Amino acid sequence: MNTTRRSFLKTSGSGLAAILATSTAPSMLRGAHHASQKKLGLAIVGLGGYATRCIAPEMASTTNVRVAGVVTGSPATKGKAWAKQYGFDEDAIYTYDTIEKIANDDRIDLVHIALPNSMHAEFAIRAAKAGKHVMVEKPMATSSKDCQAMIDAAKKAGVLLGVNYRLHWESHHVKATELLASGARINAHEVQSQLRGSNTKSFERAKEWSEVEITFSSMERTALTINCLFGGGGRATGTAWWDDVALHEVEYETTIVEPELTEGDTARGKEIFLTHPIAACNRCHVLDGIGGPIGPALDGIATRKGEEYILESLVEPQAAIAEGYQSEVSPMPPMGVLLNQQEMRDIMSYLTTLK
Repeated sequence: MNTTRRSFLKTSGSGLAAILATSTAPSMLRGAHHASQKKLGLAIVGLGGYATRCIAPEMASTTNVRVAGVVTGSPATKGKAWAKQYGFDEDAIYTYDTIEKIANDDRIDLVHIALPNSMHAEFAIRAAKAGKHVMVEKPMATSSKDCQAMIDAAKKAGVLLGVNYRLHWESHHVKATELLASGARINAHEVQSQLRGSNTKSFERAKEWSEVEITFSSMERTALTINCLFGGGGRATGTAWWDDVALHEVEYETTIVEPELTEGDTARGKEIFLTHPIAACNRCHVLDGIGGPIGPALDGIATRKGEEYILESLVEPQAAIAEGYQSEVSPMPPMGVLLNQQEMRDIMSYLTTLK
């Protein structure tokens, strides 16, 4: 099936499970809350750093929502600690294997999925099938096919599905939206979920002028500014300037081909570990006496730690700071953002051989 970005947004924007935009997201809460007028029971799926530091602490200041349960891979430790801190019963602690059981838990009205991006679709669909409303962290999923599957599951189950993008309701972003609508010029410094490979590559200046081409979406904006940094590797190495800037609208169709996942390949994982352009582990970790000194050495990591710990350290580095590490904050980015699902399987296959 050929799916264009425009046709996907048109078809996915209708029905009960529409992706919730600025003006409609609060109505999800009102619609779910109106019947009983009690606080909605929220189960948080995934208790990593974002859920711990950002989602759960804000619940105390809400009027209509309370933490009523959790879904975690560590029920005996994290699960019980959360139950004690937020005052819900320990029988409302579920695991990734038992999430379907929330279907019979009337204390839980909706779930908030705070897992790595590649896991959003699976758990959103499972929660919807259990009859619970679903909020999922941005980005919604890692492919339009997964997004459509989530929407279809929510429609079939008769539940609401929303993407949690908090900046819609912050006062300065509301003002920025108003300014953009009136044609004001605003510098955009952040692009969420930029597809890998969509940015121009760094280049060496071989002549006085070099032509640079980049594809981006202007969405509903009527005016944009363009910023340029000459150089690569995150460091400015020269002077930049723009001349003869031209913007063109491009219409194209994309055939969605989902790669078939295989078991982790140790050789490919080692190559990622040593040579990946942005996620090479040996930049920061020493192995066999070679590597960077920023993080802890990885010699014997598979003997010292189990697979669950190693996976968590990749997808949520802030969840548990390594023993002996001096800083309270890990500089390591979540690998689930930098690597695709197959690459994650490959790097895990290699790390589990380091005994």
